[in-house]
Amino acid sequence: MLRYVLRRILMTIPTILVASAIVFLMLRFIPGDPALLMAGEDPKPEVIQALRRQWGLEEPLPVQYLMFMRNVVEGNFGTSIRSGLPVSFEISLRLPHTIVLSVVAMTLSIVIGLLVGIVSSTRPYSLVDNVSMFFALVGVSAPAFWTGLMLMWVFAVKLGWLPAVGVGTPAHLVLPSIALTGFTTPVLARQTRSSMLEVLRQDYIRTARSKGLSERAIVYGHSFRNALIPVITVAGISFGRLLGGSIVTETVFAYPGIGKMLIDGIFARDYPIIQGAVLVYALVFTFLNLLVDMTYAYVDPRIHYE
Repeated sequence: MLRYVLRRILMTIPTILVASAIVFLMLRFIPGDPALLMAGEDPKPEVIQALRRQWGLEEPLPVQYLMFMRNVVEGNFGTSIRSGLPVSFEISLRLPHTIVLSVVAMTLSIVIGLLVGIVSSTRPYSLVDNVSMFFALVGVSAPAFWTGLMLMWVFAVKLGWLPAVGVGTPAHLVLPSIALTGFTTPVLARQTRSSMLEVLRQDYIRTARSKGLSERAIVYGHSFRNALIPVITVAGISFGRLLGGSIVTETVFAYPGIGKMLIDGIFARDYPIIQGAVLVYALVFTFLNLLVDMTYAYVDPRIHYE
């Protein structure tokens, strides 16, 4: 297991390098002079020259990339043009908010999605199954920004039960997390239902029933764990989609996370902020893929890492 983990960590290095190269080229290949764009309107020549020196734009492209990677390793993502603060400091303030929101939303998605999927699989094509899959289809189809706006309009504006924007109390997490679960829970529910139905048709399940085991023991003791492998894969992908969806959700609810910071940076042409945020997302996605692969062995003992 340890050898596998080390090998997987080494395999993530090329992924991180490719992601960092894309982030690096994103600023260098924009139309026009990046220093001129970062300097704002009517910049002084000395300001433009200082920005070129700061970002190493006067050096050849390979040298610029090496300088960029050295800064990334040191945790130096540059200075925000909009706020004048180090980008790493801005990320350290915003990232915990996004992590908390994503973990709460993903926990809700897993609990609700697994329960709905298991119940639907034990009663296939029943009224419960049809209603659950209908709402799952609606949840997958509804855009995140529309779901967020509807939740805000009903529970914050009309009923006044929950705050609409901001952060500070657990109540501020309710609407954004529900909006995020809107498109991850249905995917998990449908995948759980499909996997459970496939496992429940296996010969060893019929053997377990013939031995007189209760349906509860068959579903939760024999079927559920064997159906988890594809569900874990989908959960990892859904977590990545959830992080991507948090960009829209955080903007709708004015939630001060990485996604909101990225959108603000795009509108303000704050390229250091954009670089830092995109690179953080790439690193998180890579880590999630590694975590999913490591989880397989603990769920299914038939899987061996060699």
